[in-house]
Amino acid sequence: MPQSAVEVHTLHPTFSWKPAAGVAAYDFAIWFVGPDGAPGESQYYTENIEGTEHTPPGGLLPGEYFWSVKPHGSTVWATASFTQVNPLWVSWGRGLPFRIKISAK
Repeated sequence: MPQSAVEVHTLHPTFSWKPAAGVAAYDFAIWFVGPDGAPGESQYYTENIEGTEHTPPGGLLPGEYFWSVKPHGSTVWATASFTQVNPLWVSWGRGLPFRIKISAK
């Protein structure tokens, strides 16, 4: 996992991004981090999100992931320049890593 991964302490993170000019809907995806540190197997995917935030239903398990959005119908996924994992802003130049970590009580 890249060192710049945001650590999230909830199984139900909300993801948000800046709107792209002229885009009415977005596609959203989450991938597991593969053995080589790159996006691997798809964990979650949904299309046609209206608006600029999304919380995956059902939540996620603790682990390491990548996420991104793209305009609906496009093949080009976003870079980190206009994305955010609430409540923390992300600021990577490439890739959108995050880690879900839940403390044992």
